[in-house]
Amino acid sequence: MKSTRPFLLKHRDHLGNKVGDLTITLKWREPLLGLKKVQLSAWGDRPTFLLSGDQAIAFFEDKDGKPYAGDIRIDHFAYRFDANSFRKAREFFFENDIPFTFVDHDHFRALYLRDPDQHLVNLTTPNVTIDEY
Repeated sequence: MKSTRPFLLKHRDHLGNKVGDLTITLKWREPLLGLKKVQLSAWGDRPTFLLSGDQAIAFFEDKDGKPYAGDIRIDHFAYRFDANSFRKAREFFFENDIPFTFVDHDHFRALYLRDPDQHLVNLTTPNVTIDEY
């Protein structure tokens, strides 16, 4: 690299994801995870964004019935919770018979769920401060 990069990325802005049925995807993610739906009228029905704060996932319904671009597939989506919200989410999923798996990853605790397209959704909370990574 010839010089120091003159910019700094703030954070991930959004991911783009193809799904088999946009309606089912939105009905699952929007109320369960409390995400805000945003659809820009200038773009029509593609894509539909779901926001958490200032980060988003753009969902595209695959009109050809192929939910993935070739053999490229997103491994998982991760959303960060504070410890209290993480505990409440775990209790909510348990009380409502929503299947999930709890994993302690040492620095993080995680709840894993599958969405209607079988993507892995990771709901995580740190066990340590950023300085302890």
